[in-house]
Amino acid sequence: MVALDIRRPFETSPIQQTRNLESAGWSRAELSRLTSRGLIKRLRRGVYCLPDYRQNEDGDLLIVAKRNPLALMCLLTALRLHHLTTQMVSEIWLGLPSKARVPRLEYPALRVIRFSPASLAWGVETRLIEGIPLRITNIERVDMTAGEAVEVGAAVNNAQNDEGILRRQARSAWRGLDF
Repeated sequence: MVALDIRRPFETSPIQQTRNLESAGWSRAELSRLTSRGLIKRLRRGVYCLPDYRQNEDGDLLIVAKRNPLALMCLLTALRLHHLTTQMVSEIWLGLPSKARVPRLEYPALRVIRFSPASLAWGVETRLIEGIPLRITNIERVDMTAGEAVEVGAAVNNAQNDEGILRRQARSAWRGLDF
């Protein structure tokens, strides 16, 4: 393969799935050879990029969205994407149709919430990040949906309480030091 041929499938999006590369004419054996030579990089099972690709802060979300286009980023993940919280979530809150298969990922951890088809369509915005559509619950839905608001509010309050406790402990420890 010529270097230009390697870059061609990645022109539309820097992250590609195996099925997209196969439809571009690449075999799985070629993918394996290109990966071992360092001409492409395997991000996760079935997800590839060029070696010079640098993931941004939303890189894990993009991989999840690429692997499951029906996925809806919701709750704490949506709050972070709307810049409504400073909390860094350790797992991706993912809304899926009620009978959809949960994506198998070693990393990042997923917290899956099942939605009806109507719930997956209401209050959703789509952002195009690095050529990948990312479905997110909009701000109004995060604020208005009772179950989500209660759960999100509790999680944010717990994080703030933990942060306050740590600050108080640090202050009392600092006062106890003798110089």
